[in-house]
Amino acid sequence: MYNLSDEVKEFLKTYKVGDYERPSVTVDILIFTIFNNRLNLLLIKRKACPFKNKWAIPGGFLDLAKNETIEQAADRELFEETNIKGYLEQFGVFSEPDRDPRTRVISNGFVALVPSKQLIENMRAGDDAKEVELFEIILDNSKTDFSHLQNIYGFKINKEDLAFDHAEIIKKALNFLQQKLLYGNSKFIFFSFLNKDSFIISDLQRVYEAIKGEKLITSNFRRDFIKRYVKEGLAEETGELRKHQRPAKLYRLRGI
Repeated sequence: MYNLSDEVKEFLKTYKVGDYERPSVTVDILIFTIFNNRLNLLLIKRKACPFKNKWAIPGGFLDLAKNETIEQAADRELFEETNIKGYLEQFGVFSEPDRDPRTRVISNGFVALVPSKQLIENMRAGDDAKEVELFEIILDNSKTDFSHLQNIYGFKINKEDLAFDHAEIIKKALNFLQQKLLYGNSKFIFFSFLNKDSFIISDLQRVYEAIKGEKLITSNFRRDFIKRYVKEGLAEETGELRKHQRPAKLYRLRGI
């Protein structure tokens, strides 16, 4: 990686790693999808202590023996939980001293955005999980936080049902996605929720609405899509139609 001078080599011979405390390092992967036109999050039920039987964000420890980077650990954890290699982006570091009762643990939070069909067909509980489940994120009145989580059977999870500081991590991940809606090309990440081959404009509109927690004016959204993506050469018509409430033009991304 780099060349060491003789002075540094001599220094390292006497350097004692144990002179400094070394915290554990983990990754937490918030796997989001749009299901039934709502923003959903994959959670696992923990099999072991601490927080046995609590619901949690999937994740794991950095594998030092394999010389993993944080990004490689996130890729590995996502694949272990979903059998998918998908879009990942780091959004925060969580380092409160008492966030894990076992020891000092610093976690790196990543969001993963996955199409619902692909996720449902592939999600699985890892060795440390009893169950794996999708939960709809029910926003509170401010729409910048969640009040609770709920699966398709109506089973609800409140913040106190979550392990560690995962309620706070979910809130920050939600804010991260909402902020991404405000900035130019960063909105491209939301195409990760869609079928990569083709989509109609209303597919993307439902993604925006799920994250914002509010309905958008269809004519305005369509106009903005044409201006931002089609006229800029970032998306194009496929020449085909999808049978919808009325036939709708199919689009695909170009070179993204």
